[in-house]
Amino acid sequence: MKPGLSLGLSLGLSLAALLVANTSQAAPASATEAVALVRERKLATSPAWRRLLRYQPRTEGKWRSQIDGEESFLARGGKDDPEAELEATVRGLFAAPVRGREDQHASCRFPARRRWLDAQLGLSRVPPVVCPALERFVAELDAESVTFVYASSFVENPASAFGHTFLRVGKRRGASAAATTEAPEAADRRDHGIDYTATTDTDNPLLYAFKGVAGLFPGLFRFRTYDVMLREYGAYEGRDLWEYELALAPSEVELLVLHLWELDHARLDYFYATENCSYQLLAAVDAAAPRLELVQGLKGAVFPLDTAQAVHAWPGLVRRVVYRPSVRSQLRASLAQLGDREQELVEALAQDPEVRLPVDLAPSDAARILDAARLVVDLHHAKSMGDGQDPAAQLRHDRLVQRRGAWPAAEAAAPAPAGEEGATNKPPHESHGSMRFLLGTGMTSQYGTGFATLGYRFALHDLADPPDGQPELLQLQFLDLRLRYDHGRRTVTLDALTFAELLALNPLRRFEQKLSWRVRAFGTRLHDRAAPDAFAHGVEVAAGATIGTESDQLVAFVMADAYVAFADGMDGLAGSPVRPGVGPFGGLRVRLPAHSVGLVTASVSYLPAQRLDATFDLRASWRMGLSKDVAMGLEGSAQPRALELQLGSYLYF
Repeated sequence: MKPGLSLGLSLGLSLAALLVANTSQAAPASATEAVALVRERKLATSPAWRRLLRYQPRTEGKWRSQIDGEESFLARGGKDDPEAELEATVRGLFAAPVRGREDQHASCRFPARRRWLDAQLGLSRVPPVVCPALERFVAELDAESVTFVYASSFVENPASAFGHTFLRVGKRRGASAAATTEAPEAADRRDHGIDYTATTDTDNPLLYAFKGVAGLFPGLFRFRTYDVMLREYGAYEGRDLWEYELALAPSEVELLVLHLWELDHARLDYFYATENCSYQLLAAVDAAAPRLELVQGLKGAVFPLDTAQAVHAWPGLVRRVVYRPSVRSQLRASLAQLGDREQELVEALAQDPEVRLPVDLAPSDAARILDAARLVVDLHHAKSMGDGQDPAAQLRHDRLVQRRGAWPAAEAAAPAPAGEEGATNKPPHESHGSMRFLLGTGMTSQYGTGFATLGYRFALHDLADPPDGQPELLQLQFLDLRLRYDHGRRTVTLDALTFAELLALNPLRRFEQKLSWRVRAFGTRLHDRAAPDAFAHGVEVAAGATIGTESDQLVAFVMADAYVAFADGMDGLAGSPVRPGVGPFGGLRVRLPAHSVGLVTASVSYLPAQRLDATFDLRASWRMGLSKDVAMGLEGSAQPRALELQLGSYLYF
């Protein structure tokens, strides 16, 4: 018998394996007796039962399940009635199986429910059922461990810009394998990755955003071997991964596997801001381990960053954190060990793997150069090689691997750190919170008065925020609101409202030639002759180039910028309240001592067919992190009719 099959039997696939003695009372002999016990013990009010079916409280003591498909409920109205669904489940377990349709029996459809009820009641007298499909699923996973995995942002896909999370289910190792040291690649091939994603049906960005927020996309659990997921996230998309190995008991791992089986056959609508990839996986862990309350500590909006922080913060839950650098991060670490001469060889080998190495080259240097060349090929061709569409690149890759094998004693070029301390980038649990409050006070030259600022940002990070745990050169903001109270005029005004913004700075390097770019939907207050104090809203796009140091401590960027803004009281295009503008936009960012960041940005906008020919906007900020979730800073800005300076406190949560 396969080890996975024996595990499946122990998880609830037959009467013998599911037998659990109930010391306080004899096992119920019928569904009627079992239902009576359920009512007597008020099991429908158990948090464990409610978690298995995602029941959430509503008004007046009512409940509703987040599971949307009726096929997941045995009772009529079971979506809104935990007690009726529990009793229907009990009756379903006692029902006689139908020959040839065993997989449709309640024991096979809902094995996690059965496992939990068996522990509560001792269901030794329910009909024995063999569940072929469930047994194959459990045998394939053969689970021994569970790891929560965080993937960093991928801005080329807006749906992945906030990051992503999934589970790694570690397959049980045999006695012989446990006695030997297993290569990480072998473990990656045998383990499974499980994530939850939206099944989309449109490429229209507006419809895509609307349906995602409204929960109009169905969710899908994907089960793949872990090495496939590593290639997708680490190679194809260039995302760093952090693995949080969970300290779950064997019984909790078993129940999680059974619960994932149930979820895979359920319909759950995907909501980008709430019931998303991170929420559903964290809720599954909570259901398998009722001692945990990971979901309960989350905010109303759930971001992958929040769930990584919740997992790490729970006492004793994380055994260790492992950093898995992307191909891009591995290449940068490798190149940092090489000089200009060696990098020239890397470039030549990436194009022609038969290039001869100098005879005086040390073995360790030869290994580093060959590894770096292979990483260059992976960086630019990983996806096309994985799809089988680029045989020439695959041949170059394989030849470089073959040549690298000639130096078995040489050290690796790009070490894969085994823990947090090895990570070039800081892990996500060290990041500031995803939301932010701003309290500020300042002065403006336009009115010669002081003002107070109250700000709130829904998500997530700007270039001046404390960089630990965030992609350092990525600015991703949604709903950044600032209100201002002018002390002299005694007025409250809306000073700024960034609806959405993505700014990606990609420093130009020898092996990476990517554009830097910015898109945003904005609202801001203008202070110039054509708009003396007008609140304008509009859209903006920009693209250009960034240069910087190898460590990204200092970067400078310049872009071609274009926007259109709308504002009442503005003398714009042909006297209308519409202002189109084009011109250069650039800036300088520097990481300073004492956990601080300096940022200067400037734009000059030429205004075609308008009375005002041009305007400018200059901004500078310095921000210092006092702790993970507290920072202070200075902000200054200059427009043609206003110079402003503000001291602010930033509270992240």
